[in-house]
Amino acid sequence: LQDIYHFNTGITYYSETGIITLQLIIYEVNRPWVCRRLLIYSRRCHYTPRAGYALSNTRNRFYKRQASHSLEVRARAVRMVLENEGEYSSRWAAITSISAKIGCVPQTLISWIERTEVDDGIGAGVPTDVADKLKALARENRELRQANEILLNRA
Repeated sequence: LQDIYHFNTGITYYSETGIITLQLIIYEVNRPWVCRRLLIYSRRCHYTPRAGYALSNTRNRFYKRQASHSLEVRARAVRMVLENEGEYSSRWAAITSISAKIGCVPQTLISWIERTEVDDGIGAGVPTDVADKLKALARENRELRQANEILLNRA
């Protein structure tokens, strides 16, 4: 089949109608000017894509992929907020100022601070290490149940 046809895919966004399409394009090897387009997916999109944005798999939205910050940057940002909170009029002012300096949105920095407070025992919630242990135990429990089910089915 590959000796006769070449396959290619194409994603097209039509700005005038707001429709995004995914097509399979089939070219004949001997006659490359002959092509067939098979429409695989078509959906109306209410959000206009921009350069550097990608279409979400689960929602009809475009989102910008952000580079994740290293653990050192996160810890330093949280430490800066907690240490320099008294120099600002409010905690929110400190968060907005420091988040702009490290290049993230304030809500991200707030979630880092809340996670740090939970891990240190200051805030309410399940610490990260306990959550990781629970997740591992749940995974092991699921695997053991599947193994028991397989053994019962064989017997």
